[in-house]
Amino acid sequence: MNAFAIGLYEFQVKDGRYEAIVDLENKTCTCREFQLDQLPRAHAFTAMRVHNVPYESKCSKYYKSKYLMIAYSELIHPVGDQSDWIPPKDVCYEVVYISSSGGLFY
Repeated sequence: MNAFAIGLYEFQVKDGRYEAIVDLENKTCTCREFQLDQLPRAHAFTAMRVHNVPYESKCSKYYKSKYLMIAYSELIHPVGDQSDWIPPKDVCYEVVYISSSGGLFY
């Protein structure tokens, strides 16, 4: 992959036949992985590597050790065997359909 500056914080990243626009200031990419995961992915990593931006500066704080330790500091009880679960009645009868485009609807 190659990254080309198109602005102070924006980069065009080319990966063979695919092209993405990465905005490091707003933590976005046209592939949407950067903003959905709040974690840099391939396109953002390429732009950061080429332009010497530290990777950890663009990760969500929730991926950092401090927050992971807090998230798992409480006791987490196992859920037991699935055959012992008693689901709420309104969930038992809810039907989920998958559209031809892959989206879910109820």
